[in-house]
Amino acid sequence: PTMTRHYQNLHRLSPRQTDIINLFADGKSTDEICNAMNITRSTLRSYLHNIYMILEVKGRTAAINEWNRRRKEALNNAD
Repeated sequence: PTMTRHYQNLHRLSPRQTDIINLFADGKSTDEICNAMNITRSTLRSYLHNIYMILEVKGRTAAINEWNRRRKEALNNAD
């Protein structure tokens, strides 16, 4: 059940949230992401807060690690 819940939570991210977490996972900085997506730092913080809630983590590093883990798990389950 846990793997299923995690897999479902991964898909609860909006396309915009997915873009943001992917950019962070690729090593982009806050300013680079804000510029690339044409959003303010405040808006980015709001997106991050929601991403943390969906991924059930606290903090950017934990979110990136969890995102990468779940994405890998989802790809392995698709095979």
